[in-house]
Amino acid sequence: MEPIWVALWAFVALTLAVLAVGLWVRELWRLRATAGTQGGSGPSLPLLDVPHPHPRSRGLQALADRLARLSYEAGWAWPEDASFLVMVLCGVVLGGLGVLWLDSMLAAVAGFALGCLGFWTLLHWRRLRRMALLRQQLPDVMEQLARAVKAGLSVDQAIALVGHTAGGPLGQEFRRCAGQVAMGLALPAAVQALAQRVGVFELRIFATALSVQRQTGGNLVQTLERLAQMVRDRIASQRQHQATTAAGRMSTWIVALAGPAVLLYLALFQKEYLLRFVSSQLGIALLIIAGILQLLGLLWIVRILKNNAL
Repeated sequence: MEPIWVALWAFVALTLAVLAVGLWVRELWRLRATAGTQGGSGPSLPLLDVPHPHPRSRGLQALADRLARLSYEAGWAWPEDASFLVMVLCGVVLGGLGVLWLDSMLAAVAGFALGCLGFWTLLHWRRLRRMALLRQQLPDVMEQLARAVKAGLSVDQAIALVGHTAGGPLGQEFRRCAGQVAMGLALPAAVQALAQRVGVFELRIFATALSVQRQTGGNLVQTLERLAQMVRDRIASQRQHQATTAAGRMSTWIVALAGPAVLLYLALFQKEYLLRFVSSQLGIALLIIAGILQLLGLLWIVRILKNNAL
């Protein structure tokens, strides 16, 4: 490969890395400044601006907005453009390694796509883990809210108490909700914002029940206790569904990894055969068709195994 292309690739990767680090440092500086304005007493209140995809954004801007929202749901408080830059950086680095290794532009394109897809997959995996942790914390938090209200605290005070005593991501979200109420936002609006930020279905039920209770009255303690039991029943049903579909999900992973594993084996031990195969138009067309068919099959299997009722 020509040295000019290697230098250009390295320059692009270094520029993206510097931009991502610069945005990260700016976000850390803003967080420190926000913590300093609170006097340094107690846990700092998270920033109240949460990334939301703009409905009119198109193209790369829509992708950047979606990545910012996904990063927040995964528990990474990154600036809005940092996630997009890191994804492109992963693609550039992996594509550059493919060019240096195989000396082929097809390897560069494939490496870029795999790098971007790998970063997106990592974000989705962390988001699923965080959502599962939020759902597991929810019954205990509901019962703690019920005990606080039963002890004579108002709903605002109970939410602030749970935010300072509960750990994990749900405690942070309740601290954010308590901070919004302290800044003058109405409690139903703050709870609705909490449900929209977290994205857990059970929290939407909690927000709706709390809004109805504020308007019409009722036994809030009993409602919270029933919600906690309902969430526990849903978690038990989800675990039973996962145990039932374990064999199908394992076969899906095997089918998904079989093709890339064979391609990696050929790239490591049969490099000349692979280069001869991808050097022809027929070989490239067969690879593209095989990739599309495998992707469609995996999407169909995931759709079959998915249970929308849970």
